[in-house]
Amino acid sequence: MSKILKSAREKVDFKLIKINGGLKDNAIPVASTAEIAVKNSDLKILSAILDKTAETARLKYINTDPDFKLNTQIILPEDIDKNNNINIIMDNLSTKRVIDFLSNAPDGVQAMDENIPGFVKTSLNLGILETDLEQIRAMFCVRSGVTEDKLNLTEKLKNLAMNQGGYIEIQGDYPAWEYKADSPLRDLCERVFYRQYGHAPKIEAIHAGLECGLFAGKIPDLDCISIGPDLPEIHTPREKMSIQSVKRVWAFLLEVLRVMADEKI
Repeated sequence: MSKILKSAREKVDFKLIKINGGLKDNAIPVASTAEIAVKNSDLKILSAILDKTAETARLKYINTDPDFKLNTQIILPEDIDKNNNINIIMDNLSTKRVIDFLSNAPDGVQAMDENIPGFVKTSLNLGILETDLEQIRAMFCVRSGVTEDKLNLTEKLKNLAMNQGGYIEIQGDYPAWEYKADSPLRDLCERVFYRQYGHAPKIEAIHAGLECGLFAGKIPDLDCISIGPDLPEIHTPREKMSIQSVKRVWAFLLEVLRVMADEKI
């Protein structure tokens, strides 16, 4: 959305009223909306620019986002519901600052792991964008398996915000949970899994904030793993859970605990 607005503003002078999108800070948004104020004399030019920009974006993302579309609607001043709509038009500087920040803010994969092929090491996503009467809030979820990398990425967001007259607040920080090559608990779970299912489990490092990171950040040298049921399309409105896999995970957990008790681990 910010890139579409930035492209349009290079040719037509308009002012931003509000821009919103997303429902959860750790979820990839599926839609966003923006309201802008433009002179009647520029409406046709703006509409043509938006149509052309949208078509360029559609072709660019035709494989990754085949359902992409941009809808435009013209609302005359007398038709605005003043009770339910923020009706404050930003000045030129505020409009520029918001669009510049959003256009330049990092988003998505930032670095791959040097030791685990195909594994994302550092990423972030803009999960919630909302406008109220006083400010625009952009809520990012920053992830990394390396604490220093996460701090550096957060500092980059801070600098971008400050350069545009904004500020940053950090909430709900997840400590980095770095991969351990030597894990007795993981070895035990592999043995139990093989006995239950007759084949070795698929062991993976995943790129996500997990409770294990919180525990590992408080307890030095903690040996921990993360297991769970099958969850297709996680962190989207289409997220689902397999009931059968919940049963398998429960049976596996009970057996792991039994072996740990027998072996006095």
